[in-house]
Amino acid sequence: IIYQSKLCRIRDTIEDDLYKKSLIEDDHLAVSLSAGRYAAMKLTELIGKEETLIFFNDCIKTISRSKN
Repeated sequence: IIYQSKLCRIRDTIEDDLYKKSLIEDDHLAVSLSAGRYAAMKLTELIGKEETLIFFNDCIKTISRSKN
């Protein structure tokens, strides 16, 4: 539970920072692609390709559900 709290805190902070950077750069796509590239490469290194793909698919499902 402590680690989950840490993950949520870090996630919320980074999402806020990325959103602010998107506004400053006036380019949500470039910031998203850069963050996604970093995440994909680092996660693949840390947890492997299959787990990384599962993670990204879960993220896509989450945003898809929130749009419906």
